[in-house]
Amino acid sequence: MQGNKQGDGIDKKEILEYWDHKAKELKESPQATMGDVNLRMLEIDLLLTHLDEENHVLDVGCGNGFATVIFSKNVKSIVGIDFSEEMVNQAEATIKENPPEKKNLSFKQMDVLNLTYPEDTFDVAISERCLINLRSWEDQQGAMLEIKRVLKEGGKFLMIEGTNEGLNELNRMRKYYGLHEIIKHWHNLLLDNDKLMDFLNENFKIMEIRSLGTYYFVSRVVHPLVVLPDEPKFEAKINEVARRLAFDIPDFDDISINKLYVLSKN
Repeated sequence: MQGNKQGDGIDKKEILEYWDHKAKELKESPQATMGDVNLRMLEIDLLLTHLDEENHVLDVGCGNGFATVIFSKNVKSIVGIDFSEEMVNQAEATIKENPPEKKNLSFKQMDVLNLTYPEDTFDVAISERCLINLRSWEDQQGAMLEIKRVLKEGGKFLMIEGTNEGLNELNRMRKYYGLHEIIKHWHNLLLDNDKLMDFLNENFKIMEIRSLGTYYFVSRVVHPLVVLPDEPKFEAKINEVARRLAFDIPDFDDISINKLYVLSKN
């Protein structure tokens, strides 16, 4: 990776230590990479609709392999990579303790900016909130180009990443209803929507952009208002309902922090 600091002064080593700690603390839990498990499962549900049994897949930023194992049931082969060696160790331990039915997955410690695969290797690449852990827009662009390089011609890049604009609009709505501002995680560098769209249009064919806004509206606006003055909990039943609704209703585009970008290597 280039440089040592994020745009807001966060050091690469600090980010790595954070994810190593998460791996040791939460082990095989789906919360190791996201506290909101319903949102995590919504992402996985949507990604599964774009995978098929003939795909050779690269899961970039796989974390502890929770999603990778699920994806493996629906594809020909899949390799999960992560910059955190502790996350990779946990992923390998998980499949050793609970071997999946299909022997088609593996894990490797690797830097997304320096993939060790040749060009045209994979049918599909997946990134779930990986790019927002990089330290600059230059690195984020470099990662997307590196992922594109290892995709076959016409291959798909399924990217779930967050934007500043989505967070800002969600907070604007929350403020209107008297709710406190959501502060982005210290290690995240959210994408600028205009820069992202210019880059994607120049380097990929955009097949679809899928909003997760219905989930954010129910879980981050309706749910907090219902339980006031108590704090909302991620595992609440209403968030399970929000997950089901959001799978069928891609609405509230403006307040969707994360979106699914379905991209093709053209």
